[in-house]
Amino acid sequence: MKKHLTTNIALSFLLIGTPFVSGCSQISNSLYSRSFELEQQGDIKGALSNINIAILLNPENIDLYQSRMYLTLGNETNPKELSEEDIKYLKIALKDANKISELDPNACWHYQMRGIIKSSLGDNKGAIKDINMSIKNSPCLNNNPVIINRGLALDYGMRANFKSQLGDIEGACEDSKKAAELTKNDMDWTDQVRDYCE
Repeated sequence: MKKHLTTNIALSFLLIGTPFVSGCSQISNSLYSRSFELEQQGDIKGALSNINIAILLNPENIDLYQSRMYLTLGNETNPKELSEEDIKYLKIALKDANKISELDPNACWHYQMRGIIKSSLGDNKGAIKDINMSIKNSPCLNNNPVIINRGLALDYGMRANFKSQLGDIEGACEDSKKAAELTKNDMDWTDQVRDYCE
């Protein structure tokens, strides 16, 4: 009953119109904070419910789509092990990543996440395209060369995994070596290089 009441209140604000835009934003922020609390308590469905209403109230807020994207990702990365519910959530995450791109065409950080989502859904070719975009746009993340290199190393490491799933072991080896070269002082890629290059 309380859940339906909250939804009806949120939709009422949407229908009333512009005088309540500020109020909608405040309610959206409160729902966003509550979703974080629920996530910390392990109530993912409750967190998602709050984020969904927050997005209805504030559909131009990129942070809300980003939060829902992370909430729906889960831990599975092997498409053969995904349940129907996992696939449903991954598809929601993919829509959110696409929405972020639509709202901010200059955003670059979401390419990496979208690549992971696509790979999880079995689209490794699409995942590689997104990782290529992440590599191309990596300087937009930060001006610190160390942080840029870490981000790039993760990109190359992930792209190596995606290439290996497509049977491109030589490409996977090259990308793994590149990841190791970029972060030789603070990240260890020994196992991955060994797996793909020996």
